[in-house]
Amino acid sequence: MKIAKIFMSLATVAALVSVSCSSDSNEPNPGSGNLTISASPSLILADGVQAAKLTVKLGDADVTSEAKIYLDGNIDALSSNLFTATETGVYSFYASHSGKITEKKAVVTAVKEIPEVPADPQPGSTSFKHRVLATQVTGTACPNCPYMIAGVEEAEPEIRDICSFVCLHGNYGGADAFRAFNGPSNNVQAYIACSSAPAFTVNLSKTMTYASSNPMTNKNSIVNRIKTVLSDPAKAGIAANALVSDGEVVVSATVKAGQTADYAVDCWLLENGLQATQSGTSYVQGDYDFNTHNNVLRLTAGAFSASAWKATELGEIAAGEQGATVFTLPVDASWNLGNCHVVLIVSTVDANGRYVIVNTAKCDVGATLAYDYN
Repeated sequence: MKIAKIFMSLATVAALVSVSCSSDSNEPNPGSGNLTISASPSLILADGVQAAKLTVKLGDADVTSEAKIYLDGNIDALSSNLFTATETGVYSFYASHSGKITEKKAVVTAVKEIPEVPADPQPGSTSFKHRVLATQVTGTACPNCPYMIAGVEEAEPEIRDICSFVCLHGNYGGADAFRAFNGPSNNVQAYIACSSAPAFTVNLSKTMTYASSNPMTNKNSIVNRIKTVLSDPAKAGIAANALVSDGEVVVSATVKAGQTADYAVDCWLLENGLQATQSGTSYVQGDYDFNTHNNVLRLTAGAFSASAWKATELGEIAAGEQGATVFTLPVDASWNLGNCHVVLIVSTVDANGRYVIVNTAKCDVGATLAYDYN
């Protein structure tokens, strides 16, 4: 996944703050209001031509011409508020003026191509349909997993339009049939602290629902957990275009804020229709398709570990405004892209950098997705 991020050490931050304070000594006295910086557009081509315009405001006053704008990691201010890039990456900016420094940064993503997303069908609305991230932990060698698989199949008519469903496969009870590509699944399972199957959770909560031996009990548990989270309104909407280019899946994602906040977005690639014999099916009565495995996680754009999840951060987006990024996902030749789709996960980012999932969306590879409103 070809998205770069520029990081700055604490020492560099200290140096920059020191430079900023001394270099701003001849600026006017501090004005009133917060100092903010924004970028428009937030997504540009890395062609050295298309530019993002950086705007600095003190309260409601535009002070761009008087402010100093810095690219994270550089001690010298930019010579212009128009930023172009020749290399793909995610670039962060802050500004100083009148003895103040912006608390939040503007983010610009530079990419090699920008697939066009559908036009916003309701530009004046922020009442988005809400879809929860539903995650099943399973394995083809797991003898008890059919109880949960059957519960998911029973729940499917009730949850198909209110969640984005993901199956995390692992070596439970023996070697999983898809273990060659289970690295991303293993990483997400480490993050949600799940080491046994069958299990289910929502929005990457570490609180697991484990399967009973009654598929209908499992069905009810799944539906109830999803609907409990669904009761909260969606704080953002998602539009996308997922296309295949040069053997990669390129996903353009646009996030429209329902509330002013810092946002992050992640992109997961899933595959349907995988065939493998499931263990333990003789224990479950009913006409279930245990050997066709759908929503199998293949790849995550974000990085996961037992202690952290790092998605693509879009910076602050004002209510009703949009932020955008592009994901470039490498694919294996054995994956059937005709059976693949992406799940886009949007989170708010709190002051401690913690992600809180606020909405998800599903887009088939080779298709587009418009904002979905109530």
